[in-house]
Amino acid sequence: MSWVQRRLVLLGALSQDLVQAVRSGGISSWAGSRIVAPLARANSEHASQLLASMASDHLSTRELQAWFSHYQAAQHTQRQRMVEHPRLFIDSLNERQSQSIAKDLRGGPERRWLLSWVTCKHCCNAHTDA
Repeated sequence: MSWVQRRLVLLGALSQDLVQAVRSGGISSWAGSRIVAPLARANSEHASQLLASMASDHLSTRELQAWFSHYQAAQHTQRQRMVEHPRLFIDSLNERQSQSIAKDLRGGPERRWLLSWVTCKHCCNAHTDA
């Protein structure tokens, strides 16, 4: 899809409030065309709620992309909570990633090497057994 096509889709799929948010710089045109427009086509109420939530708690384009990928895989009740509190969801996701990184650091480089070696050994054994 070309740049022009994405912008036309953006204008056609979004409500005036959402188009105004893109025009004013509240959300980027990239986020508007790749995240908010598909969301508005699928669930316009969720798109409006997301925009309202982002008015007080701005999300970066990268955060919106992470939010949307999780939104697409979520159940209905989870989606509703994600739309109501997108910043809380992103903060909890970041915290989970930080805890995972801290766990890896506590184990040191030897732990990472040992885990990859065990995985490699397991894969090699699986191939030789077949």
